[in-house]
Amino acid sequence: MEKRIKKEGVVKIGYLGPEGTFSWKAAKMLAKKYGKNVALVPFPTFGNGLEILKGGEIDKLVFPVENSIDGGIKAVLDTLQEFPSKFKIENEMIVPIGQWLLGIKGAKIKDIKTIYSKQEALEQCQRFILENKIEAKFTSSTGKAAQIISHVNSKEQAAIGPKWLTEFYREIRIIGKRVDDNQSNATRFIIFGKNSSEPTRNDKTSIIFTIANKSGSLVKVLDIFAALDINMTKIESRPSKKKIGEYVFYIDISGHKKNKDVKIALRAIRMVTAKLLKVWSYPRHII
Repeated sequence: MEKRIKKEGVVKIGYLGPEGTFSWKAAKMLAKKYGKNVALVPFPTFGNGLEILKGGEIDKLVFPVENSIDGGIKAVLDTLQEFPSKFKIENEMIVPIGQWLLGIKGAKIKDIKTIYSKQEALEQCQRFILENKIEAKFTSSTGKAAQIISHVNSKEQAAIGPKWLTEFYREIRIIGKRVDDNQSNATRFIIFGKNSSEPTRNDKTSIIFTIANKSGSLVKVLDIFAALDINMTKIESRPSKKKIGEYVFYIDISGHKKNKDVKIALRAIRMVTAKLLKVWSYPRHII
C-alpha cells in the first residue's frame, strides 16, 4: 500500500483516497513525470489535502476541479479560496472517466436497491439511477464506496466507480455496462506545488474574485475580456458562505498573467471587483 513517507529526493504526491479513485489514477499519471522516486499519499477530504500540503507532508497536490458532465467540483472550488499564495497551480491534466456499476458476485441490476458513491459520480449517472429507481447514498470517494460494498456482502447494495476498483476489492464484480450518462465523460485535474509556471504560448489563467452585489458588476469584468479579445473558457460561481446573495466567481481565460493583454486585463479587473482573491497561470493540459 502507498504510505506517507519522508525521504530525501522523493516527490510526494497527494490525492483523494483510498487507492483506486480517479484522483489516484491522476496521481499515477503525474508520477510518471518523476520516475521511480515518487510516493503517493492518500488523503480523506479536500480540506485535509490542503492541510498536509501546507504542513509539508506532500510536495504536489492533485485536485479534480471540473467534470465534462457535472461541471465544477463544488468542494474543490470552495477549498481553492483557502490556498496560501506560496502554492501555485503548476499543471492541469484531463483524465477520461468511466463509471461502472460494482457489486458482489452474482448480483444483478434488478437486485440493487441502494447505490453508494461520491456525489459527483452519482450525478454523472443520474439517468441510470432514475430509470432503475435506486436509492443513492453519498460517500467521500468512489474508492470508499467500493470498500463499503466489499464489506456488506449484499446483492441489494452496489457502488459506482472505475472498473479497476475490482483489482483492489476482490469481493466485488462489474455488473453490466458503463452507467455514466455520457461515454465521453472526462475530468480536469489541477496540480498544486510551489513552482510558478513561465509562459509557454499555450497557457491558461484561473482567477477567483468577488464583486459588489449591484447591477452590472459582473458585466464590467466580462467587458474587459471582450475589449482585449481574451477568450474566457470557463465561468462558475459559488456562495461566499457569508451572506445570502454574495458569491465568489471562478473564471478561466486563455493566456498567461505575464502576457501583455492579460496583464492589462488583471489591472482593470482589480478596479471593478470587490476583491481579486487568486490568480494562477499554468500550461494547458500537457501531461
